[in-house]
Amino acid sequence: FMLHVPEAKLFSELCGSFTLLDELVGPYSIKDYQDGRYVRVTENMLPEADVAFLDEVLKCNDGTVLSLLKILNERKFQNQKIALHCVAAATNWPELRSRSEKVEALYDRFLLRLHVEPCRGSEHTSMLRAADGVKSFRPSVTLTLNEFRAAKRAIAEVEIDESTDSQITDTVTALAGRKVEISNR
Repeated sequence: FMLHVPEAKLFSELCGSFTLLDELVGPYSIKDYQDGRYVRVTENMLPEADVAFLDEVLKCNDGTVLSLLKILNERKFQNQKIALHCVAAATNWPELRSRSEKVEALYDRFLLRLHVEPCRGSEHTSMLRAADGVKSFRPSVTLTLNEFRAAKRAIAEVEIDESTDSQITDTVTALAGRKVEISNR
């Protein structure tokens, strides 16, 4: 997906139980700290990204999870609006379900969710053969950041009448039948 918005600032991180917030949003500036100010260096980090991918995000520690809740829900960091348009993630969710309600809240921030079954037998071999194609993938359809922003603005102007409401219900039901979860958000 990140390749479909070629001019976007991208951020990607593999998360784990020891992932500190600094690894996602940037460390504090030592110079500013010495001058009595708490300023983060956010260059090339999540607050400056347009599109992000967070691998194993649900394995982050509770402090990092709590900070991500605000970033993902409000698109704000340190009470400042950030450019972040889209965040995708991957995780081994079933093993984490019982970890904490904070993790469930973070999971709920991802509006579209798809469970992917493990590959078995010949599927596994086919997947390995296809991996080389992933490295060289170049999308034939791309979006500019301006098109992405315009689409986001247009969403606020959409009015949903009763027939559209019915179509949405049918679509959500069909997706549920395919084991695609959609957040109530």
